[in-house]
Amino acid sequence: MLRSQFKEKFELATYVMTVMNIDFKKWDGYYILLIDAVKSGVVSPQEIVAFVRNLRSASVMTITIPEHEEYLRSIKALDLLIDTINRDQGQSRR
Repeated sequence: MLRSQFKEKFELATYVMTVMNIDFKKWDGYYILLIDAVKSGVVSPQEIVAFVRNLRSASVMTITIPEHEEYLRSIKALDLLIDTINRDQGQSRR
């Protein structure tokens, strides 16, 4: 049940991010959704990576300097998350 809820939210967020520019607060909400999904453990690594790519490619409007700095920190965290997933998947294939 939780897995399907995350998938539905991912799909809606992906649609919103690909159709329009979004403000940082909305983007940050999607980032938090992703972190919650990762912590829950019910979403597959492939779904996580796909959503991370959508977050990274979204056109985000930051208004303040602190928002922009937080956005950059979040992007670095997303890169680390993808690296971790890729490393874990590489080790499991061996």
